Amino acid sequence: MRKIVVLYDFIKLKTAIKIIYYRGIIDSFTNSTVFKAPDVPLADSIAAFDALKGAYLGSRNGDRVATSTMHDCEHAADDIFRLNAAYVDRIANGNETLILSSGFNQSNVPLAHQKPDFEVKDGPHSGDVILVKKAVNRAKSYFWKFSKGPLPVNAADWKELGHSTRSTIPVYGLEIGVNYNFIGAGVTPEGLTDFSAPVSKIIT
Repeated sequence: MRKIVVLYDFIKLKTAIKIIYYRGIIDSFTNSTVFKAPDVPLADSIAAFDALKGAYLGSRNGDRVATSTMHDCEHAADDIFRLNAAYVDRIANGNETLILSSGFNQSNVPLAHQKPDFEVKDGPHSGDVILVKKAVNRAKSYFWKFSKGPLPVNAADWKELGHSTRSTIPVYGLEIGVNYNFIGAGVTPEGLTDFSAPVSKIIT
């Protein structure tokens, strides 16, 4: 049987999504009892992440120099997280659970070919998004919540966004450059279904 390995699929992610992905890896390393001594010091990964995020936000006005700086920061961060991926590969040694706990994807999960249960798409204008959830059987409406910043630890920290009769809802006027988290659930004759896994997005 083929050995499970860390995927380097993060290199092809859009910059805004990559920033969220790298933040998740840093959080996983910070809280891990296994990945305690990465080849790249955690402080260096955090610095590369901060530089990339700052350069990305600075490039939103389309300035060519700022965009070039953002690409330089992205390449530098990619190099560091490639080393982090190699470190996880070595320590996990094919252990699927350990790889997933690191925040990286692993080789036997065809994520790219699965239709997501819930996704957040760019809206027609800056600051707008469209929430799209896989239709829930027998759902007559849908209930949506959101939060800003890191993912909430407590259910009470989620704020109500609204209801819709369809499994999609537009959201307007969000803060540019801020990370938002979204969840959605169906409302069936039996009541509210479980909420989807949260999806995070830095608003552009």
